[in-house]
Amino acid sequence: MDRQVRRGLREPGDEPRGEDDPREYSRRTGLLLGGLAATAGLSAFVAWKTGLIGSLLNGGGTPSHLEVPNHSPTSGSSAERLHGMRESGDSQLPLLANYEQYGVDTDQMMIFRNMPTTPEEALLSGEQDAATLKTWEQFGVAPLFIMQPSPNMDLTLFEHGKYDHALRIYMDAMKRAGITNGTWVPFAEGNFLAQDTRQNHATGPQQFVSCVKRAANIIKEALPADQSKISVLLNNVTYRDHSYNSATTSPDAFLPYVRGLRGTVDSIGYQGFPWVPEDTGASVVDAGLVTHLAQAAGVEDVWLNFGTWNEMNNVNYPGQGPELYTVNDAHRHLLLIEFLSQVQQIRRRVPNVSVNLFAYNNFQAGNGGTATFQMHTPNQLRILDDFAHGAARIGVPVTIFDSK
Repeated sequence: MDRQVRRGLREPGDEPRGEDDPREYSRRTGLLLGGLAATAGLSAFVAWKTGLIGSLLNGGGTPSHLEVPNHSPTSGSSAERLHGMRESGDSQLPLLANYEQYGVDTDQMMIFRNMPTTPEEALLSGEQDAATLKTWEQFGVAPLFIMQPSPNMDLTLFEHGKYDHALRIYMDAMKRAGITNGTWVPFAEGNFLAQDTRQNHATGPQQFVSCVKRAANIIKEALPADQSKISVLLNNVTYRDHSYNSATTSPDAFLPYVRGLRGTVDSIGYQGFPWVPEDTGASVVDAGLVTHLAQAAGVEDVWLNFGTWNEMNNVNYPGQGPELYTVNDAHRHLLLIEFLSQVQQIRRRVPNVSVNLFAYNNFQAGNGGTATFQMHTPNQLRILDDFAHGAARIGVPVTIFDSK
């Protein structure tokens, strides 16, 4: 196994449990975060990393503390736009408006939705989601639209056209509302879920490619190809078969997920998250692999989905370590610095690279989440500002996902 199993990013509120939780493999092999914290001491690890970032910042010509960002007040139409976003009543736009002053690109935002399975569901959800995107459009915000298979969807049936009618109804609602732009990402994390035998998850690259193509064709029927783009999002760990022991980061296991999508997708998305203490911002994003994926898919656009958690609970494995793990801001800053070094390598080889920073609070009531990735405190916002402006200096825009 090339690297220990790392969790992908499910839709907020769709956190796995028990055997469905990829950390189950880590528990069985002694790599569980709780086990590491209990035996080696997470606090010691964080303290070591804190010392490392201190030396990095002091020795690298960067101030040992982050200055409070000093931004000029937004004026004119920009101020009116941000005010409108804050007053929109949308669950995401007000938060996005608040991030704008920290160097975040506010013309795109990630959104998660399940794909419909029945005409009735498609009509209702299509009209609701089209209304949301129409509100976004008023403020110049395009969707990075993560289209996930519904829990009751059978991908074998999808592959053979069972849900075509429902998806057409859904996309027709977008067309009637005048939605024209955005990036549409069907069956996100299809490679990560190949180890899962549930019917709404791909059995492997062949089925994944087939389903993506089918969905893409229906999306393209409804939306103008010159404004709406198709993408896929791959997790940084994939599987050779249905066992956890088959987890791998080898390029030959990834490439089948994109080779068959030449001419279908306009970009490749890739995500990695530091879930265990030994993870670094560099170890969870393989610049060489991302470059190979872009070349295999024949695209010149790559986007990376990344985030650093500051709190993670231990609801799945009580009694193994503390109930709540906390990582300090200095360590999170270091992870972003390490991650940015990988982004820079990709940028040298791929013409267009962007980053989506996952900053959502999965602890919010009722969604069963296990971690928070928020960047809300003054110091966290200083870190965000430092990261976004550092990315801008190498020509990489940063968007952010957060929601109430």
